[in-house]
Amino acid sequence: MKELSGLAPEGADASHAVAERLCLLEAGEGNPAVWLTRSPVRIANGDEPARPLPAGAVARVFERYGLPFDEAAVAGGEAPTEELRVESGWLRRLRHRTWYDVLPRDYLVYQPDQGVARYQLCSHVSAALLHLAERYAASQGD
Repeated sequence: MKELSGLAPEGADASHAVAERLCLLEAGEGNPAVWLTRSPVRIANGDEPARPLPAGAVARVFERYGLPFDEAAVAGGEAPTEELRVESGWLRRLRHRTWYDVLPRDYLVYQPDQGVARYQLCSHVSAALLHLAERYAASQGD
């Protein structure tokens, strides 16, 4: 396993456009799209108002559910179109189809500033973050 190259540009500057939000899960089959915003970190499910996430939620979800990312294993996947700076790392979406898949699968890759990149299916990460946002809102009395 190696660290993700090219995900977080060295000393990201004004020439590197950082997205304000990232689509975690595309709408389809009766499910709304799920979006994550970066400042502050919030998650929106379809037309519902965006809900805040507790500090460190994105990193914690990837620590728990993410698998170590090996960039060589996904060679040939579609290039990410946007990267999102969240908390202390970078998040990007990657579409990949292995030789035995009929349809490509969408993954989220999280590269912390310190450590190894981790990945997981978009649907898994979205579900975990939506659940955390719901529990966090309940604990805040919302």
